[in-house]
Amino acid sequence: MNVAEARQQFQSGALGPAEKTCRLILKRDKRNADALLLLAEIYVRTDRLADCIDMLTRAQALRPHDPELSYNLGVALNMGHHHAQAVQAYRQVLALAPDHLHAAMNLAACLMAIGNALAASKELKILRARAPDSLDIFQNYVSALIESGQYDEALADIAQAETAQRDHLQTRILQGRALNGLRRYAEAAVLFEAALGEDQTYPEAHNNLAVSLLHLGRIDDALALLEHASALAPHAPEIQNNLADALFHAGRFDDALACYSRAQALAPGRPEPAYNKALLLLLLGQFQDGWALFENRKLRGRDALGANDTPYPDLKHLYQAKGRKILVSAEQGLGDTIQFCRYTTLLADLGAQVTLRVQPVLQALLATLDPRVAVVSRTDAISSAHYHAALMSLPGLFGATDKNIPHAKAYLTAEPARIDQWGARLGETGFKIGIAWQGNKAAKVDLGRSFSLDFFRAFADLPDLRLISLQKNEGSEDVARCADLRIETLGADFDSGDQAFLDTAAVMSQLDLVITSDTATAHLAGALGRPCWVALQHVPDWRWMCARADSPWYENTRLFRQGKRGDWASVFADMRAALLELRAR
Repeated sequence: MNVAEARQQFQSGALGPAEKTCRLILKRDKRNADALLLLAEIYVRTDRLADCIDMLTRAQALRPHDPELSYNLGVALNMGHHHAQAVQAYRQVLALAPDHLHAAMNLAACLMAIGNALAASKELKILRARAPDSLDIFQNYVSALIESGQYDEALADIAQAETAQRDHLQTRILQGRALNGLRRYAEAAVLFEAALGEDQTYPEAHNNLAVSLLHLGRIDDALALLEHASALAPHAPEIQNNLADALFHAGRFDDALACYSRAQALAPGRPEPAYNKALLLLLLGQFQDGWALFENRKLRGRDALGANDTPYPDLKHLYQAKGRKILVSAEQGLGDTIQFCRYTTLLADLGAQVTLRVQPVLQALLATLDPRVAVVSRTDAISSAHYHAALMSLPGLFGATDKNIPHAKAYLTAEPARIDQWGARLGETGFKIGIAWQGNKAAKVDLGRSFSLDFFRAFADLPDLRLISLQKNEGSEDVARCADLRIETLGADFDSGDQAFLDTAAVMSQLDLVITSDTATAHLAGALGRPCWVALQHVPDWRWMCARADSPWYENTRLFRQGKRGDWASVFADMRAALLELRAR
């Protein structure tokens, strides 16, 4: 028996005998690549994909310089959702045959599937130059630019495209997605609504219009659109993920968890659904599962926050810390760094030599954390370390729950000289309340968390009350508009240097109370142990959890929650009552 006979059996439809013949051949010669390849074809015909991949892998090891064999392996791996392995196969093809167009296109698709849109955009940019008239390559390239956050580049490429490419319905959807990425939601919504005017059955238009409306605060409208999109395309993972987001913001947590799980099952290699599910689990107090899924934040592209960009291996077990040099990298916003820096002291408790690498503007503030923790700027060179840890991975590593959070009373301090300076400037008269109301408008997390300065009118009439603005940058202009509130400002020199919050920390030490939206101001007050009231939207950020007036993170922080979405008036009415009670005591 030989492979030619097995091939004849295969071509005549006798798949069973052909398989048997190939197996007999391989029993005599396990390195017979032709028999392995024929078996792979048989397994494709009989829907045995795992066996097909096995045969192709063995054959490729025997013929590593055959580009078509590596290409077929890549296709099989891709079909089996083994996208990372498929990437390697396609790269092998292109190393052997750089002009293999299908391998290049499939490589880009697999890179997108594993969340590395930046690498995909680079591959597609090369293809775009090779095939400028290809609508598919053009649209895939623009999509990769959007997925990797290159929104201006995506809009520029659309603007320069040929008319036929630019006017295509899918291209206009991509243009709207880029505008969404630039937070130009109202402009994007116009494009998506026009697309729906052309085709009401187009699920992607419903999906992306919903994203625009969600960020414009029209949660119910977004939810209706996404439910319709889900009915049109029930197996689209992005739609399921966005539907889960809308359900989350609507407070339908069980339904949101189910949708996140569905999105995970539909796209096992994509980190977004798992990461978003982690945020909801943490909000609900399901810490063990939440911290585990929270690690998916590191997989969102090459430049993902929390990813290890150092030559040092990740710290995976606490027993590795004793006597070792641990480099901890801050991630995400300033408030996140202030909140989680406390965990580096637990590493020091284990006997580690800890270096905390932070945003440059926080270096001076965090230098007061613990003398055992060396605080350096991200721009500083690191001499050496044994292990690396992303800062927000430490709570999971230490098994954090709401019952064992360290240093809830205070762990940062203000500079004594600044305390004296601001004490003299503020004086001792009146009940002094520091206020902040606006977060970074550009941040996705700002959806619904900030409120108008006007709400402070709820208790501005109380006697001996002084409202002192801690607001910097965005929102500061509102003080002039609300001149009747007689809000005190702290001058142009307030936190005007290259280090953030040093003056704010000193001012807080002289205040009777801080009232703020969910911003870094709340975390600073908590870390300093200052009395702080945080006004929270109906569905808050995960760290504030649900249905509690206290915070396990900060002992002197009190939470005031909306009873229903958008109802800040009731929050400030509750604060007024609490303030009257506090003043009476």
